[in-house]
Amino acid sequence: MEKTLAQLEEENQHLQEQLKLLLKAKHELYVMQSASEAQLAIYRDLYETGFKLNSANALSDVYHISIDFIIYRLKLERAIIFLRESSEKEALNIVAHEGYYESEDVVALEDLSLNASGEHFKRLETTEGYLTHESDKDKTLSEWVNKSLLVDQWALFPLRDEKGLLIGLLVAGNTEKNADYYEVLEEKSR
Repeated sequence: MEKTLAQLEEENQHLQEQLKLLLKAKHELYVMQSASEAQLAIYRDLYETGFKLNSANALSDVYHISIDFIIYRLKLERAIIFLRESSEKEALNIVAHEGYYESEDVVALEDLSLNASGEHFKRLETTEGYLTHESDKDKTLSEWVNKSLLVDQWALFPLRDEKGLLIGLLVAGNTEKNADYYEVLEEKSR
């Protein structure tokens, strides 16, 4: 009888360990499924946004559709689009922005442009892909973005023409003071 009781206790302990492993695996599966569903929802929204972009009649509509996707679907606080008006122009100027609601923030953007002969422009000209606040190694670009564009977490996406020349810049990001209300912008996120 004593031997049987010891065997049952051992079996019970073994079953408890298996149950713990099963519950842990179930939780991990739930987390992965949630992440997959969120990613699938973004893909659907990207498809719909692509359809809207293809049917846009004016360039200003393209700007606003793009910014709306960043603000309302990706749930980031701020977005700005800079464009060079012509190949002869030396600067990228703001053509659209969203998320700047305080009057002092709007005033800060009014005359802001990115000079083609400046160090930040040259850095963006040679960048493949995009830059983030995490990938900026020398931090001079980060300082400029933080101070001029008023975002602490950010991603910069250079816009190029068919020849590969830099013609614009898309910036998306969040301020530190409102970070709790928006999606975290990380190198590996979305």
